Amino acid sequence: MARPTSQPGVLGSLTATDYPDNGTAERWRVRGRMRLFDYSRRDHATGAYATGRRVDITGFGPTREKAVKAAEKAAKDRMICEAEKASTAQKAVTEARKVDAVAEILLSAAGHSGELAASSLASYRVALGHLRITDLAEMELTAVRPTDVATALAFITAAAAENARAARGGTGAAKTARALLNRVFGHGVAQGWIDVSPVRDAGVIRTPRKRMGSADGSEAVFNHLDHDRALTKSERLTLAWSVARSERAKRLDIRDLVLAGMAIGGRIGEVCAIRWADVTVVRGVGDDGVPTLTGSVTLAATVDREAGRGIVRHEPKTEASIRTVPVPRRVVALLARRASAAGVVDIATDERPVFANPGRWGTGDGWRDRSNTAATLRSEFDAAGLPWLSYHGLRRAAVTALADHLPIRAVADYAGHKSIRTTLDNYIGRSAISAEVAKYL
Repeated sequence: MARPTSQPGVLGSLTATDYPDNGTAERWRVRGRMRLFDYSRRDHATGAYATGRRVDITGFGPTREKAVKAAEKAAKDRMICEAEKASTAQKAVTEARKVDAVAEILLSAAGHSGELAASSLASYRVALGHLRITDLAEMELTAVRPTDVATALAFITAAAAENARAARGGTGAAKTARALLNRVFGHGVAQGWIDVSPVRDAGVIRTPRKRMGSADGSEAVFNHLDHDRALTKSERLTLAWSVARSERAKRLDIRDLVLAGMAIGGRIGEVCAIRWADVTVVRGVGDDGVPTLTGSVTLAATVDREAGRGIVRHEPKTEASIRTVPVPRRVVALLARRASAAGVVDIATDERPVFANPGRWGTGDGWRDRSNTAATLRSEFDAAGLPWLSYHGLRRAAVTALADHLPIRAVADYAGHKSIRTTLDNYIGRSAISAEVAKYL
């Protein structure tokens, strides 16, 4: 029959040895073995630590009895020391497994490896700032419950919506925070710290319904950005005439940016990143002898502001975002006119931006800051009577217009979407139910 395992902290049998030559203070030596706790393993049912390895304990004294007492004191001190060391290590582990600490490590690693684009990294940094104003950031991953995540996201939604221009600005901030939390808790699952992510059961983030009218039945004035609406044909004409007559738009070089954006359908960062080398202009003569003008624009980069580097042009997030877009003749003529004004000699090799920083229009260099450009554009959209519009709305209007004439796969390729679901769900404007349905019902 096997001998039972000794309990942690209990000295086993002691062996006393007399050393007459050691002097009076250390004449007697007492040795024994004691088992420690294994602070790395616990019983999930009781919470008790598992038994660990055995260590040698030694005590000296002028007599046997005093040597035994010295050994017992050494055993007690060793248990206290091991407990304090385990407590310190546990505190370090707890700190390292807090939501804030794990998120910071993951974002730093993603930035160094290039896994995330600069714009995505900046968005996640903002989301981490939102999380830091909640109690969730200081919680250890193993202690977080779905209700904690839901509470934090609800707080972020309410806090971000207070100063947001967009009607669903708070919702967008909360969704970005949730995406960051998915990364954090996914890392926790991969490391074996937790079994499942609490984000999964934290509920959905619902977009608030837009107010369609006031209590007295009159139409409500909606002054927030509307991310679900596309420009109609008449609204496109209104906007084009408004920016064409605006001296401010001319001074800040906004007019051509808007007119080109309606046809190119690119994101604001992509349009600001277009170089002359990305533009193709083909002059020819038709069969009837009439001069023709065709062209295209290659969207292969975007611009972002990076800390310590300023405004940087870099590759887009996905390969699907790299595409060549044929543009209508009016936009080709617009680009040709800008090339002539900028003194472009060889359009195929000129690396300067097409839509340069307005402060450096004379030299034609310097990338535009897309945030400052978006703020300037909002003033022009307000002046045109379209306060709900953003530059991304021009992209949505172009995608919606093409969806009436082209297959959805071709429209997704034009928009630079890897999945047609993104095009269908987020970019094609909803319209009223057609009267044609009555024929089939």
